[in-house]
Amino acid sequence: MSGVGSARERGGRVRSAGRGCTVVGPSRGQIAFLFGFLIVAFAVALGRGVTGAQTTGGRVAAAVFCAVLIALLVTGWIRTRW
Repeated sequence: MSGVGSARERGGRVRSAGRGCTVVGPSRGQIAFLFGFLIVAFAVALGRGVTGAQTTGGRVAAAVFCAVLIALLVTGWIRTRW
């Protein structure tokens, strides 16, 4: 399978974008690692923000901000898997 217009799979998505151009997309493992890392990072930030804030407003703001981001990341991770 060679030549202009051919496509092949190897780890990630590979498709020809035209004459002399090849576009390589990320593999599922790379996407899963990225989402997993970001979810863990924001979970740690949630814990540190809630325990480290000096005011109730600061605790609420940290909790809401991190919880919304975690929910969006989990939703995005689920949508990319199926």
